Amino acid sequence: MAKAIWGVDSVSSDQLPALRSSSDIAWGLWNRHSKGSLSNINYFFSSQIVNQETLNIITRAMNNEKQDR
Repeated sequence: MAKAIWGVDSVSSDQLPALRSSSDIAWGLWNRHSKGSLSNINYFFSSQIVNQETLNIITRAMNNEKQDR
């Protein structure tokens, strides 16, 4: 994804952010879309969904929503 976003031919691991958990990714997304104000965030939650029916619903919803990638 870094190649697609940055438009470079190769990316070494030392050029990528040190992501260790889902909260690192959530914070990065919040930071990108917060318009410079991170003051109103209190928690990050993540949940592993294993129920196939729920996975299908989430997949359908994500496919229907235009995502900013």
